[in-house]
Amino acid sequence: MERTAHRQFSSIRIALATVVCACYVAFICLDILPINMPAYCDALKLSCIVLCLLITLGDGSEHGRLLSAALLLSVMADWFLLYTNAHVSGVVCFCCVQLLHIRRFRPDISWLCMSATMAMVAALVLDGITGRMFNTLHAISVLYAVLIVVAFVCAQSGAQLARIG
Repeated sequence: MERTAHRQFSSIRIALATVVCACYVAFICLDILPINMPAYCDALKLSCIVLCLLITLGDGSEHGRLLSAALLLSVMADWFLLYTNAHVSGVVCFCCVQLLHIRRFRPDISWLCMSATMAMVAALVLDGITGRMFNTLHAISVLYAVLIVVAFVCAQSGAQLARIG
């Protein structure tokens, strides 16, 4: 009984992955072709992320839970960026996504990244309270860029650690 349920779930994941691939091809075609359909591109992009989230939901491992949380935050970030004017909220969500990826790849240093990020957020809040010395969106975007680089390095070093260990 359990084996049949696992097989059915695997079939569903394969079907969802196939739909994601088809949506991605459609997204690329709409983006490349001289057709002005930005609403369709945005909807396809968001749909792909939601489908990827659905694919990961069945993985009960810590890695799977972190990936699911990262994808959920990606959906939220894209929603903020594509359909609202809450751009800072969208970039903050993407920062959290990168923190989750860092946690997935290198749990031993994730506390350092979290501490640095909290310090940056506190500085932004303080700046907002005291008079806006710099643009919040730009500052959060710089933090996001740094987190992307750190997540990439952690992914590379995490893969090397997995091969060694």
